[in-house]
Amino acid sequence: MLPNNEELRTWEWWRKECQDLFFFETIVLGEAWGDRFRDFGSIQRSMCNYLTDKTKSRKYMSAFRGSFKSTVLEGYFVWDFCWKLAKGIPSARLYNTATKENTWNFQANIKHDLVSNPLLLYIFPELPKTEKDYQVMTKNRIMHNQVKMDFASLDTTLVSRHYPNWVNDDLENDANSSTEYQREDLKRKWRYQKAVLTRITSKGLGEEIEIGTPFHYQGLNWFLHEHPNFAKLEIPAWREINGEKVITFPELYAMKDFEAKKADMGTAIFSAQYLLQPLSEEDALCTESWLKYWTELPRYRWRSMVIDPGGTEPGVSDPTGITIVDTDENGTMFVAYAQEHWLTPTGLIDLIIKLKQRFDPDDIRIEKEKYAMTIADVLQHRFPRMNISYVEHKRRKKELRIWRLKSWFESKRILVNRNQDELITQLLQYPGSKHDDLLDSLSYQLDIARVATVQKKGVLPSGREFEPNVEESFAKEYDKYTSSATRGQEADWRVNDAVY
Repeated sequence: MLPNNEELRTWEWWRKECQDLFFFETIVLGEAWGDRFRDFGSIQRSMCNYLTDKTKSRKYMSAFRGSFKSTVLEGYFVWDFCWKLAKGIPSARLYNTATKENTWNFQANIKHDLVSNPLLLYIFPELPKTEKDYQVMTKNRIMHNQVKMDFASLDTTLVSRHYPNWVNDDLENDANSSTEYQREDLKRKWRYQKAVLTRITSKGLGEEIEIGTPFHYQGLNWFLHEHPNFAKLEIPAWREINGEKVITFPELYAMKDFEAKKADMGTAIFSAQYLLQPLSEEDALCTESWLKYWTELPRYRWRSMVIDPGGTEPGVSDPTGITIVDTDENGTMFVAYAQEHWLTPTGLIDLIIKLKQRFDPDDIRIEKEKYAMTIADVLQHRFPRMNISYVEHKRRKKELRIWRLKSWFESKRILVNRNQDELITQLLQYPGSKHDDLLDSLSYQLDIARVATVQKKGVLPSGREFEPNVEESFAKEYDKYTSSATRGQEADWRVNDAVY
């Protein structure tokens, strides 16, 4: 933070403050740009602290698109270069990314940071004043006094080069992660890199930083996410805290920004790029193309409600999953309601009563276990007409119950509503979803669903029902006499005038 009295901002003060990477980026590097290193907040500070933490030699950092992670990384390169030059410490750091174009853009930004910032040159007089004063400043290398930064891409030959400090930035992209062959080839190239990285633990040499956003659950970034030897900093667009979605970058974004992105991108791509949860299309319970959405519920339906009881504390226990499903006369199922809740037993009882009043289900079931049996017993005594009963797992594991849903979604016999985000997320992310309680509840619906019987009733403007079969009996009576006359049999119209 800048002191109020500008006279206190001596060279020593600036030098000391620039030991903090976040200060260096937001205050110093911001001077070189009119539109970059701005709007930084808590997550950028977290990134800065993570990158400068020397207790970790192998780091994986992943953040959602638009989080400025590459901008923070750029600042880290400049900060490290300045301090190594100022302290006279020989250093070699490699920046590596997927394409030459991205590499050269990164180098061009660093070049601008170094030579177009009078404030930076004032704080670090060890820096050359102009581009020509550097020993080397090309697209592939910036070097001065044994401190160098090299810039490479996946198609760069790195034979005979060795680096103690290595950064991979966005190696995985949509162009090299579409097929199984591409994904495995990228991981093979990543493994070969390790021969070029100089890591000597006893000398404290060897820093490896991997940065990226996942594209596929079998891709490189998810492989790094699962790798046990990497420290990890992962920042999705939002986190769930106590059952609420909390945006991680509120200084810049609002929830409506992400909702618009999700509508444009689709759930699968959004989940990978913004929630850092890549979805498995090949082994998925449900793919995005299988989802079918209803715009109105069926007129004739059998409506059933299933409660899968959970606990009371988000992050500690699983939530209660409740689904309400309408089954029409064709056996197609429409999910009318699907939500998770963290509730006390009393709160769950009150919610069941409210849902009964709102949706008027024909059948109410609760998973049979000790906790649920107590709730059902209370409801039976307080509300004997509710007719609540049980669904049982019948020794079937939860996974087997849930996987039964796959054929139903693949054949588009279960329809959901576009606003049922929790259910859709679980469907697309399973078996990697954080929770699966709505899926378990929905799977029980397959056990109890009944095909609706079409009611041949109409409603008069007054609201009274009438029975169309009366008209059908009239037609039958009419046919009886007209068919008799057609066959040449004489009908006694006078006797039967009363019929007409």
